[in-house]
Amino acid sequence: METRRLLLTIVCLAALPALLLLVGCNVIAFAAGAVPQKVSARYEPPKTPMLVLVENRQNPGTMVTEADQLTLFIMDDLATYKVAPLIELKKLYELRDNEKNIDKMTISQIGKAVGAQQVLYVDLQRLNVSEDEGGVPVHSRLEATVHMVDVKTGTTTFPAMGQANWPINMETPITSMGNRANSDAVRESLLGSVGTSIGRLFHDYMVQ
Repeated sequence: METRRLLLTIVCLAALPALLLLVGCNVIAFAAGAVPQKVSARYEPPKTPMLVLVENRQNPGTMVTEADQLTLFIMDDLATYKVAPLIELKKLYELRDNEKNIDKMTISQIGKAVGAQQVLYVDLQRLNVSEDEGGVPVHSRLEATVHMVDVKTGTTTFPAMGQANWPINMETPITSMGNRANSDAVRESLLGSVGTSIGRLFHDYMVQ
């Protein structure tokens, strides 16, 4: 009996390195799969003063609150990654209050008026949150376009020549928040996600 136990122990010890090697390979493979990957910026703006301007181009007086929220989310992402010096929003607000014909000004003119050398312009075209019969949000959708303008020349620096703007479309079914969701919370969450997506166009970031 003791001899049998001794032989079994020897066999187990002999097999241990191979078992560890197999386990080690799995651990290494798992770790390799979890290594963060870098996603490069679509465009790296110069380190010059930048105005983030979000509006509905066709109807500038609509979705003002949503446009301001999206502006703040974009600016927060750009500031976190130090993409460029950002023009304070209060300067844009002051221009809106003092300039009656701001809707007729070009993007370059608005940028120059607030001291910017480049303008990240977002045309917020559509933002819808649909609800079911009980008033619970079930779906959200946002459509926008993005382009960067050089204030001095008035030319588009992003996207590349031949493409007028960069489309942003986000459409999400709402399931995780359940009955606790409300349209305002869903709208803010959607704007936050889009703000981050727009910011990421202009800096490198890591993904799992």
